Amino acid sequence: MSIEFKCPICEADIQIPDNTKPGERITCSSCYAQLGLYKFHGKWTIGCAFCKEPVFDPAACEECERRHERRKKLIEEGRL
Repeated sequence: MSIEFKCPICEADIQIPDNTKPGERITCSSCYAQLGLYKFHGKWTIGCAFCKEPVFDPAACEECERRHERRKKLIEEGRL
C-alpha cells in the first residue's frame, strides 16, 4: 500500500510507501524535484525538502528567506 501525490513541479504521479516518515526526502522520478513528506493542517502533503515549507511554491524559491540564510551560512563556513 502507498500514498499517491502529484509532483508540484511536473505533475507526475509519485508513489510514497506507507512506511515513509514525516520529513523524509522524496525525489520525483520524472523531474528529480527534491520534496519532503509533511503533515499540514492534519493532512499529508509534499513540500520543499530544502526549506521544509509544507506548501510548495516553485515561483517563490528565489525569494525564499530560508534558502538565502542557508546559502549565507554555507559561505560563512567556507563550504560554498
